[in-house]
Amino acid sequence: MLVNDKRIEKTFFNKDNLLYFIFSGSEKKQNIDYEKLNQIIDQSFQNFQYCDDMIRNISRIRTIFKDFDESYLEIHLVEGENKIIILYVNKLLFRYEETNEKGVNIRYTIGKGISYFDNNFDPYTSGIIDCSINKIKYLKKLESVNSLKITYKDKILYQVYKLFYGETPDFISSSINIKFQMMLLILEEFGISFDYDFNKGRREYPVSFEVTEFVNKIKLFGEIEDDVDLSEENKKVIQLVGNNINEYINNQDEPLKVLIKLGTILYTKRNCTYGNQSLEELEYIKILSLIKKLNFN
Repeated sequence: MLVNDKRIEKTFFNKDNLLYFIFSGSEKKQNIDYEKLNQIIDQSFQNFQYCDDMIRNISRIRTIFKDFDESYLEIHLVEGENKIIILYVNKLLFRYEETNEKGVNIRYTIGKGISYFDNNFDPYTSGIIDCSINKIKYLKKLESVNSLKITYKDKILYQVYKLFYGETPDFISSSINIKFQMMLLILEEFGISFDYDFNKGRREYPVSFEVTEFVNKIKLFGEIEDDVDLSEENKKVIQLVGNNINEYINNQDEPLKVLIKLGTILYTKRNCTYGNQSLEELEYIKILSLIKKLNFN
């Protein structure tokens, strides 16, 4: 084994579900920060969502280990009586196994195709045939799961955050998603819009699913290069608004709560035409109007 070959094992629990994986590969670059790498892994799979979406799980793992040449990847998912095992060797799908104590058990091994076992069933029933067709389609998808890619729009949003807050996004922080969401809601009031759809529903504050997906994706990268060109005019607006907003909220007892309040009030003002505004809301709107005058006069 070469000196730069690494093997990492991780186990995560979420209610009745268990996700376990082994990754082996050789480093493609020097000075990999393994402490930060472990933080990214733990945050990405702690309380993991979409646990039954193995394509998403594999894509996440391959994105996290983008700085390695993958030689071995084994993933186990347990959900109650259901268990899935997937094994890749040199990124080639080598084995897939799906077991259920009360259902049809399926095994795929490279070179041997799909087989069914352990449940005393008639292999010629239409249900098994349908299952086999769907499973073949699914295995085809598993054969070609890739890591996620950074888009030009991702880089712009990353740079906007740095200009607005005057700092590099900390994707380990529990508040990072909220800070991106509220930043975009506030900037829209000043003519900077990404055309994301925000919805409040029964939540305390509006959220864009697309922004949440962006944050969850960038968490897997840690940091990215923001080698994009924003216009000087947009840069100036973003920095001025951000400086004023940060100066205001950082003088409050609970800055994050105030930031959420500002974003939520602006969303409500733009999207809701019913009801009277409270004195607190009017006060926040007055503050934002003052910031707008400072920046654009």
